[in-house]
Amino acid sequence: MNPFKSSGKGLLPRNTEVKMQIGDWVGENVKIDYPTLEKFRGFRKDFIENKALDDWEVWMHGAFPDRRTKDIDFILTKGEGVPLDPEEMESLSYAAFDKSIRDRNFLADLGFHDQKINSFDSYMNHWLKTKETVPVTAFLPGDKWYVNDRLFKDRSRGLKMVNGGRGKVASVGNNMSKIWGELPYAKLIKSLEDDSFHVYTQKPIKIKSRKGRY
Repeated sequence: MNPFKSSGKGLLPRNTEVKMQIGDWVGENVKIDYPTLEKFRGFRKDFIENKALDDWEVWMHGAFPDRRTKDIDFILTKGEGVPLDPEEMESLSYAAFDKSIRDRNFLADLGFHDQKINSFDSYMNHWLKTKETVPVTAFLPGDKWYVNDRLFKDRSRGLKMVNGGRGKVASVGNNMSKIWGELPYAKLIKSLEDDSFHVYTQKPIKIKSRKGRY
């Protein structure tokens, strides 16, 4: 399976110059390739450790670095119940695209949470006992992503749920959407069936603590 193929209508060619648009962020002649530890370290220094993120915790989830992936997934949060500003989330998302796509030709995919961050293992254990998922929400940038002016990713349809339906989506302004989902999501459950869940255990991993006090 081509790791750069999307569930949308477009295709992101690997390490090939393209025009990419996510919300109001536009990258002309950018390339996206697999992330590496070297790219991650540079991104962490330039973006995650930047003072603009002093008020944020940063968590890393997904399969990186335990398996080759098409991107690195991050969660940013100010803590459970702390309100989030769409303008700030949009600004940070675009800065992350600059520092990852433009500067290091990989994709840093950011999600923002105002809920408690729990481990995938806890959600999976709940699923194994009850066969029920737990509702969760996140704030994500850009409901539609375009590559060379073709639709690549469409979040406006909502996330595909384990029961085959779609989760709710609502715009919160500044090209940010609130997404209703569930944990474990279908990909995690499939990884258990494929005996590959080990790449997700003990994740999300906190890689930065916030300095702000609330």
